[in-house]
Amino acid sequence: MPAAADASRLVVVSGAARGIGLGICRQVLCAEPTTQVLCTARKLEQAQALALELNAKYPGPPIRAHAAQLDVSDEDSCVALADALKPGGSLGDIRNPTDPLVVVNNAGITFDLPWFPSPWPPTAAAKTLDVNLFGAERLTRAFLPHLLQSEDGRVIFVSSGGGR
Repeated sequence: MPAAADASRLVVVSGAARGIGLGICRQVLCAEPTTQVLCTARKLEQAQALALELNAKYPGPPIRAHAAQLDVSDEDSCVALADALKPGGSLGDIRNPTDPLVVVNNAGITFDLPWFPSPWPPTAAAKTLDVNLFGAERLTRAFLPHLLQSEDGRVIFVSSGGGR
């Protein structure tokens, strides 16, 4: 169903504190004047600093950049963020349940290790898969009720050259 013309789109970006996630937040706010961004990072302070920077550069009203803590390797963290956006939740006032919602699965990790065919430590491989693959699945699953209720729910997956 197409989004209502007066609806405010919310874009939730995992791993927004730097790199591609930071670029996504900036570009979305620059390109779409009615869009809001929920900047997430493992450390709340990083997300808050980013939201302050973005709100200074792309002022509202209403406030367009919001901050939240999110660790995609932690199921409870993903669920807590999704719950916070429900009506009555700590972030429930930044969107109406039927407004367009975009979840950008950007969070990822990499280790400075020799690339194949060199042996890769199993612990590094397991941690990488847990964050880069299963983290995206956790976040998407946690937000699925919101996405289905939204007039225009979308999920975006970001990958790097290391995923080739």
